[in-house]
Amino acid sequence: MDCPSYSSNNANLDLNSFGQGSLGGSFASSVGQDWNFGVENFANDYEVVNFGANFATGVYYDACDPTAAGAVVSGADPAPNLRWDGTYVINVTSVTDATGTYTRAFSINQEKKDSRIQIEAFIGATGGPTRLTVNACAFSATIDHFAYHISSGLVTQRAPIFAVSHVDATGPTKVSGAFPPMPIVTSQNRVVQLHAEFKDSVGAVSNPEVFLTQGAGSAARNVLGSFGGVQTGSASGWLHYSRTVCSSNGACSATSGFLSLSQGLTFNYVPSDTRYAFSGRDQLFHDAFAAQLPSGDYWFAPTFEVLLAKLSMSVTIAYLYLPTSTAFLQVVGSNDLVSAGGTSQATVTAYSSLTGKTITGANVWIGNQQQLTDSNGVAVFNLTATGLGAQEHLVVATTSYGGVARGWYTFVASNPVLTVSKVTATAVQAGQASTITVSATNTLAVAGNVTVWLLVNDKAVAGQVVSFNPSESKDVTFNYVFAQSGTYTVQAGAQSTSVTIASVDQTGTYALAGGLLVAGLVVGAVVGLVMSRRRKPPTSMPGSSPGGTGLSAEEELSTEDNL
Repeated sequence: MDCPSYSSNNANLDLNSFGQGSLGGSFASSVGQDWNFGVENFANDYEVVNFGANFATGVYYDACDPTAAGAVVSGADPAPNLRWDGTYVINVTSVTDATGTYTRAFSINQEKKDSRIQIEAFIGATGGPTRLTVNACAFSATIDHFAYHISSGLVTQRAPIFAVSHVDATGPTKVSGAFPPMPIVTSQNRVVQLHAEFKDSVGAVSNPEVFLTQGAGSAARNVLGSFGGVQTGSASGWLHYSRTVCSSNGACSATSGFLSLSQGLTFNYVPSDTRYAFSGRDQLFHDAFAAQLPSGDYWFAPTFEVLLAKLSMSVTIAYLYLPTSTAFLQVVGSNDLVSAGGTSQATVTAYSSLTGKTITGANVWIGNQQQLTDSNGVAVFNLTATGLGAQEHLVVATTSYGGVARGWYTFVASNPVLTVSKVTATAVQAGQASTITVSATNTLAVAGNVTVWLLVNDKAVAGQVVSFNPSESKDVTFNYVFAQSGTYTVQAGAQSTSVTIASVDQTGTYALAGGLLVAGLVVGAVVGLVMSRRRKPPTSMPGSSPGGTGLSAEEELSTEDNL
């Protein structure tokens, strides 16, 4: 709890401001005294208000931790005396007037029953100062060096009580002369009017005074702010308040951030009317905050409110969060289709659920990558495809105020996908290579390798791995040998064509063979004739007698030899 700043010579500090069970008078500061003297050094102890340093030494002390073992949390320094018991010595300076009288006003808390109050006055002894020893750790105090004390008392009369009769929640603007009912407040219509009527046992309470807080239990805060004080109703007992619902239980305005979760909103009307029970002011921090709020009506939390005895009157209305057109986390991809092993860039923009504006320094995670958003609320990630098919990534952003937003980023990794526009074939005879051309187009904007298959009569007979650029068209050529003649169906993709393969032509081969046979016969006859002639002897030999036995000079050939 941070209280107003004190000076080392502030003689008006009242120990009563710190709930030590005494009404005062006044207590001295530590001017010219040691580090453990004075109400202002007591007030600046870490255990009291955790606000300022010790005026004598300029450092922090913690009455519950003289050695500062817990300095990591408290920031305190070791006390000059490490055996210090956490007490401060405070001199009392209240004195009687010329008539021997000391007067001190105090207020009581209104109770619903008669209450006894004991009052004791301590009279200082001679020979030394009357003073208090106050323990800032245990929050206890003793009165030292007094001569005697006077004990007295009084009885406070019971006070009446008042309560809320009923509460209406309406829209902020009249329709046909009346405020329309508004049982549910939404993030898109977050202004609600609360109309509360207060009554006591005899009827309406004229000008009732209450604190109006929002929040259940220890989360309750004054809707007017810490020093906003109380609200006063009309003479007819009505209190009208227009509330803008925001992310805070305290003061809100039209520019305040809104709640991002649907929930019930608890409003409490806390009595603060001194005419009624449960409505008195205490003096806990009254003097300390006199400059900010002279009436003493303040509310920080239920442990530090002005009211000691209170009976809150509560009502709960529904709040519904409705999605808006502003995303709290937006993911934009550079491309939703990449090649195998390709990269996609995700640009993440984080928005505040409190203001709707972009957030600088938000933590953003995608997988094992983490970045902080820049001054425009943007973080950029490069994501690599780890396989084929859909790649989904969870995006998480967290903010310094505790906000969390989630989103998803998806892209698809693929090889080229082909469509075949036509298949053409240049056919030759069986046993020779025919040329088949497949015209194919990559239908995707990705590059990569893909296998083009050639089918003959529905059977895959050949395949080629072909590289395609994004959206590229090209012709793929196959040289295929048909072993036999006939008509075949040649197919690639969804396109096909018929190919007729001719048999081998035998006519020329047979003619050549016949010609060689005739030529062989002729050559053989000629050679035989020549050889036969060479074997016959001559008609006459030189020296033979005429008229001797022999053949004629010209021998007649037979019919077969006469060629």
